[in-house]
Amino acid sequence: MLSNNYVIAVDGYDASSNRYYISDPYNDKCSGQEYRYWIDGETFERIYNERKHAILVY
Repeated sequence: MLSNNYVIAVDGYDASSNRYYISDPYNDKCSGQEYRYWIDGETFERIYNERKHAILVY
């Protein structure tokens, strides 16, 4: 189930480990949580597939 209901930014992807680099502005306001972090591809894709909303800025 989707545990967040806000915007995150995908800042990078490492194909060799299938991990996404995330910037999470919500965590910037939460003490003890990382603003930027790596997440495994399986978890990211499961979360994305809940809604399939995305914007690409290139």
